[in-house]
Amino acid sequence: EPAVVYVMQDENNDGLPNDIWYELAGNQSNNSLHNYQLCYYKPENSDQNIRWKDNNGASGELHSGYNYESTAAWWWSFTQSDSIIFTGTRLPDAYENNSTTEIQNWIIPRDKFIWGYAENDYGTDYDSKAGSNRLDIANAIDSEGRAVNLPEIRFIKVQTAIFQQAGWLNEVSAEVRGAKEIK
Repeated sequence: EPAVVYVMQDENNDGLPNDIWYELAGNQSNNSLHNYQLCYYKPENSDQNIRWKDNNGASGELHSGYNYESTAAWWWSFTQSDSIIFTGTRLPDAYENNSTTEIQNWIIPRDKFIWGYAENDYGTDYDSKAGSNRLDIANAIDSEGRAVNLPEIRFIKVQTAIFQQAGWLNEVSAEVRGAKEIK
């Protein structure tokens, strides 16, 4: 369940994350949707599902893989608005159902997310001694996918980048356990 990592310098030296975010490219960067936008719509009733629409014209509903009646309870409690928009990079679907029977068998192919993401389950860039993925600011790219030379960074943002519901596994989202600077 990989997450994209973004970094920011503090070019204006105000100590706030209000400059340009740069994505750290990973092995799936060329297969990703950059500048992806996803809008969720708050259900009017507790028995309705959360509806969604993206900036590519796709739309649908979030359905519970856990046999709940609806997904209305999943709504973001911190927002009072009727919709919420997320913007970032959308990675390709992580899970594949490789079952040849009616019983689902969801897996992430071992060669799918190899380097450049938080929570690379099979990542070859994982450093077991440090207990972290080796992310490198030398892999920073701008919103057009062009390499950016960053001498240093001050801020890090980690964002779930998969928009997939994988059958009984349900929604796919990253769980990051921490971050550590290694010099």
